[in-house]
Parts: sequence; C-alpha cells; structure tokens
Amino acid sequence: MSSVENSVELDLDIRQLLDQQADVQARLAALLAKQHGFSSPLELGMIRHKLHVLESLAAQYGLSSYIPVISAVEEARALQHRCETIEMALIQQDPNIMHTLRQSAVRHAPPNFFSWLDHNIEFYDPILRNRGFRGVATNTASESYKCWNERCLRYIYGFDTSYERDEHMRSHASPVKRDSAYL
Repeated sequence: MSSVENSVELDLDIRQLLDQQADVQARLAALLAKQHGFSSPLELGMIRHKLHVLESLAAQYGLSSYIPVISAVEEARALQHRCETIEMALIQQDPNIMHTLRQSAVRHAPPNFFSWLDHNIEFYDPILRNRGFRGVATNTASESYKCWNERCLRYIYGFDTSYERDEHMRSHASPVKRDSAYL
C-alpha cells in the first residue's frame, strides 16, 4: 500500500472514531440530563430555538415593538459580561485590542467613544486594564465580582476581587442609627 492510501485510510479511521466519540458524548449528555433533570447546553439550545420561533411569530403579527425587553441595566450587565469573555479570548490571540477598539471609534462609534473607552478601561474593565491591553497577556481568571444593587454602576462592571466588592457593599448598607432626637 502506498503512503497516500495509508494516509487516506488513517484519515477515515480518525474521522470514524471522532464521529463515534461525538455520538457517545451526545448520548451521555442526554442520559445525564435525564438523571439530573438539567443540562445547561441542551436547555440553552432549546430556549434559543424557542426564542427564535417566538420572535419570528411576534414580528409576523407586528408585535415586536410592543414586547418589553430586559431593563437597560440588565442588558448592560449582560453585554459587559460578554465583552469580558471575548476580551479574555482575544488577549491570547491579539494583544492589540485597543488599536482595534480605537479604529472602530473613528468609523462607527457613538460620539465621545474615545473618552468613554479610556474612562471605562481605567475604572471598570478589569480585563483590558489588568490583563494585557499593553500587549502582555496573562492567564488570570476573567471573573468579576458584581455589586448586587441595580442602581450602582458596579452592578454592571463589578470589581477585580471579592474583597473590593465586599468593601464596596458597605456603601449600600443602611445608615447607622444614632442616639439623636434630631436625626
């Protein structure tokens, strides 16, 4: 047998094993979901499909503009989380994220994006501030610790450490009662 035939056979064998592995993983995920009652990837896929069908139906009936969405602060929190996870992935591949962000501001960004971006990174973006926007990639976790108060900006952006968050939480604590008849 020639090396080309061996290579083709080897590729077919590898493909067959990978297909079998994917099948086993899918079956295992389904069995675990039955056993435990919940599979987040499966659930997420089902909810995404359900949402897609319902949004299409609502659009068909012209109802889309009447359907409330999540609050602006909840959307901002979700978007910031997504930005952080994308930043962590990109830092490993493209240490020049800042250049790309600044270039987008020239063409497509809202007014004052440059100043907002600088302020955002300095005070609220733990990934770009601490983990590589100057071209130095590190392997620290992308977790941020969020404030529980929806009216607080740190509800969206959080803190780098749980200690910082816990210290901040004291600012939301109810005021101390005093022994004064005037207060």
